[in-house]
Amino acid sequence: MPNGLARLFSRQRAVDSPTFQCPLQKAVIQVETYSHHPDDRLQERQPEAGIEVRAAGPSAPSPGKTAAGRWRFKPVPAPNTYTVSYVLTPKQQAVFDHANTQNGITKPMAGGQTEQWLFEFPFFWVEYLVQDSLAQPLAQISWRLDHQPPAGAFAKLERGETPADGRLYRPRIERGRYKLDLHTLASPGWSTPNVVIGESTQLSADLTGEDDDVHGHFDILDANALGAGVHRLRARVEGGNRLVADWTPSESQCAGLRSANIAFRAEYGRAKLYSAPIALVKKQPVRAKDPTGANVQPLVDFHFSGGGHLQLNLAGGSGVLEVPWTESVIRIGFPHEDDLLVEVKGAANAKRHLHVPALNDAT
Repeated sequence: MPNGLARLFSRQRAVDSPTFQCPLQKAVIQVETYSHHPDDRLQERQPEAGIEVRAAGPSAPSPGKTAAGRWRFKPVPAPNTYTVSYVLTPKQQAVFDHANTQNGITKPMAGGQTEQWLFEFPFFWVEYLVQDSLAQPLAQISWRLDHQPPAGAFAKLERGETPADGRLYRPRIERGRYKLDLHTLASPGWSTPNVVIGESTQLSADLTGEDDDVHGHFDILDANALGAGVHRLRARVEGGNRLVADWTPSESQCAGLRSANIAFRAEYGRAKLYSAPIALVKKQPVRAKDPTGANVQPLVDFHFSGGGHLQLNLAGGSGVLEVPWTESVIRIGFPHEDDLLVEVKGAANAKRHLHVPALNDAT
């Protein structure tokens, strides 16, 4: 008999003796409770505390609850036969698949004996692998996990981001159905070919995994220096699968840009997506008149400080020039005209006169 049990049953102690005599009319009931992975009794095995156990027999001791997976009843009269059973709380019933775990195990016990009752509970678990089409793990994918109990509706359980191996594993969870939604963004786009100061445009991206308490946004970025945005737009979800925002840019919102090319960064949860660059322009009216005040219809070449070039046909003597943001017109050319005196109005109606000389006849 183990020394600990001998000590338990001794009535007197001999100074020179390391062991004690067990009384033959007593026995010890010891209960152990463990949980494990349903595929293997030794996989992820751990003691379970807080499970109520009861013993029935000629002298039934008071019920107890396991601590660190064990409960030892006070010594009971022997020889006799005892039945040990367990009582699970509603929470424990939801976590353990106890349908096939025998309850009410009966054993005969002799005096001076310690008998063990073992109860093993498979736990419920769920596992997801987030991979691409080549079965490679996808890390840093934003996700939301929902749970539906057997008699209830889906409710959000938790959210997070996939680790390096793309694996989401949750052991010892409550029974029911689980749904994993991935927050992903794709197909970024603008509704207009250029973004014009003072005119409306729409930013959009395809969305999966809409979450009712997640708010997305778009950051306007300098396409030549991606980093902190110069302006943020609150996004909305349309149709459950499209993230959109409307924007009418103002000069003050774009004051922090250093170039005429912009992009946006869409964010939803932990999902991020960058758009392709697009030109930001400011419209300026252009008119062409001869010295008598009559409209003329020249073809005009406009050259900008950023190196760009635009040819504009002033049909009816007027047109609208789209000047790249942060740039200015530095040269004007008239490919089909010569010997012209051109008046150009700039900021605050300032005027400049440019002379286009006649071309000599080479023949």
